[in-house]
Amino acid sequence: MKPVKWHACWRGFGALLLALGNACALAAGPARVEDSAADAVYDCPLPPPEQFEARVTQLSTSTWDKNSLGCAADLTFVAADNAQSDIGLQVQALLATTAYIAHVNLLWDFDLYGIRVPEWTARIQHAIEHGNVLDQRLAAVPVEDPDLLSARALYRLTWPTKVADAKTIMIETRAAQVLLEKAVAKEPKALGGNALWILGRIFFDLPEFAGGDGVKAMKLLEQAHAQTPGNLSMLRYSAYVHAQDRNPALARTRLTEMLSVDPDPADLQTAADELKNARDLATRLPDAALAQKLTDRRDALLQAQPQLLARKPTAANMHGGVDPITGKEY
Repeated sequence: MKPVKWHACWRGFGALLLALGNACALAAGPARVEDSAADAVYDCPLPPPEQFEARVTQLSTSTWDKNSLGCAADLTFVAADNAQSDIGLQVQALLATTAYIAHVNLLWDFDLYGIRVPEWTARIQHAIEHGNVLDQRLAAVPVEDPDLLSARALYRLTWPTKVADAKTIMIETRAAQVLLEKAVAKEPKALGGNALWILGRIFFDLPEFAGGDGVKAMKLLEQAHAQTPGNLSMLRYSAYVHAQDRNPALARTRLTEMLSVDPDPADLQTAADELKNARDLATRLPDAALAQKLTDRRDALLQAQPQLLARKPTAANMHGGVDPITGKEY
């Protein structure tokens, strides 16, 4: 199997555990834009063969743009479909598809009143059609490569989030857990070091009767911290777990460590998102001074990179967020 190129194909499964509260639509909220599904269609011309790799890299690293990520996923799927024996390319295509779904899931989270649900649904359903084909191909591969197993796990964790029922989500999560356990047993640094802490997250999030284990989750997160101490998503999620475990001192330590991490230039959107999460967690600890430092760090990043999404929820009924018509904050 050819080695998989890891170039921000997937922007981080742990990004944005936001305290959004109830995101269900309210009767008095803004009306759903039923024709928004038309906005799920985007131009994605096939580049010449000699420009293909550069174009996909450009698109996949534009992690703030839904259409760029969608096109990157589509192009890698076409390439994978034309070279089905290239297992590394199948893995790359599945990672790109998962990244796109994760991005749309997040946009859906910030659409608090479900104004553009038809668009989000259409985008995800399109990506799932490709993802299922790729996942089935990889499931038939006899070699249990750690990155292959991890890519399949990430897809199964991501695709059902917004479009499946609770039973399906549980089934897919358990299947992902099995895949990740196999992957990290073979290579603890699988998928750029992300596989280990994501497995820890599964053990922490699942109830005990479904395979959850808080003690094992802690061990996995500490192992992940030891091998990839500069992983912003891991640090933020680790801080969240320690806060939940009534260890605010260690939670503050992990959040403080985030301040000294230089973000990956290919995935600055994740850095901005995780700094937002970290600020919110520091506020809840509470640690106002640390929250301010994280805010300053994030503000500087957003100012230097104006293309990044600020992740402001849409306002409704004159409350919170941004007016969807004027673009101004309430």
